[in-house]
Amino acid sequence: MGGNASTDWAIVRPQKTIAAALKIARGLNWKGEDSDIDSLLAFLHELPAHELSAPLIGKSAFNRHKKGLDYCPVIDGELITAPVSELRTKRCASKDRPPLEVIIGATEFEALLFAALGRRQSDIVSLRKYLQIHIPEEIPNFDEKRGRCERLYLDGINIKNSSQVSTAFLRLHSDVMINNSVQRYCKGMLPSETSISNETKIFLYNMTHFNSNEFGFVGLRMPFYAATHCHDLRYLVGKGLYSKFRPNIDDKQVMLIIGTLFTNFVKYGNPNSHWRKLEESETSKERKNGYINKEIDNSCCEPWNPSGIPGDENSKFVEANKIHTNYDENDNNLTSNNFWLPITPNNTYQHFELCLEPKMLPRYQDGRYEFWFNEVDAFNNSLINTNPAVSS
Repeated sequence: MGGNASTDWAIVRPQKTIAAALKIARGLNWKGEDSDIDSLLAFLHELPAHELSAPLIGKSAFNRHKKGLDYCPVIDGELITAPVSELRTKRCASKDRPPLEVIIGATEFEALLFAALGRRQSDIVSLRKYLQIHIPEEIPNFDEKRGRCERLYLDGINIKNSSQVSTAFLRLHSDVMINNSVQRYCKGMLPSETSISNETKIFLYNMTHFNSNEFGFVGLRMPFYAATHCHDLRYLVGKGLYSKFRPNIDDKQVMLIIGTLFTNFVKYGNPNSHWRKLEESETSKERKNGYINKEIDNSCCEPWNPSGIPGDENSKFVEANKIHTNYDENDNNLTSNNFWLPITPNNTYQHFELCLEPKMLPRYQDGRYEFWFNEVDAFNNSLINTNPAVSS
């Protein structure tokens, strides 16, 4: 939620972090040598927090002039011994790997929040600058790939319409910031080997629900409203990141949906609601709509059914929180559009849309990552793998 270790800002080269720290220290009159890292750290540790802080507005952390962040974990050869992609490959090859069950996902427009916090740059110039940064000249045929990528995001867009261009730019920004990393994780943790896929369950989501009245002062700087960074956390924990969260009726329903899905996942390793099997009872004291709880079968799940009728006396199966299923006792049509299915090695794009009526959809973020996966990521991974580990 909100990012993962496969983002291009989660782990950086040690030299980048050192250079950024040196710049701050020099601005605060540190007189040591650039090579004296111990002295640099001691100087920074002694500074009060306000000397190193930055304002919320005007400093979005992400901008069009550089890739990634300055201060992140580094591949130091000790704590993080290799690039994340390499570590995941080793895990998949290990015979002692434990089973893995994961929920991963993001929101519809992750970058929208950062566009509001930073300088206004949701325009065609920013889009092309982003392409220059994320499709660097080192990549073979970079110019042709930049053109193809621009067409991918501007297809059907009137470039003279600032609103349409803003939407296109923020899709690009959201992809390079978080969405692409979600797919990198899915593809990296679920390779094609059957033995891996049988013991690895990855449930992918995309959150689209939002309340336009809940953005606070940050919303005044947004070009449009949509589910953005940390919205999924807001509906899971009931707290706002950048504005007070006052959920309306629809918000509370989404909170119930997400809370149920995640709670089921924590309990059972499966987000779908588990039903209790019922059996007829002879005594009225034990009866509940003609049936009593016989047992819980954790291998059988029902979907979240938004059209279900609580208290339906004709239901053969009653879920613990009184949300009923339309399926018969033979489990016909168990895998419907309302059932959250895990991804597969051959389809890492099928996902669950988190909204008032959640459902399975086939193409996560319209499948745009296919371009990045085939044309950019392979080369970028080779660059990362050639950077030596550096220890301080």
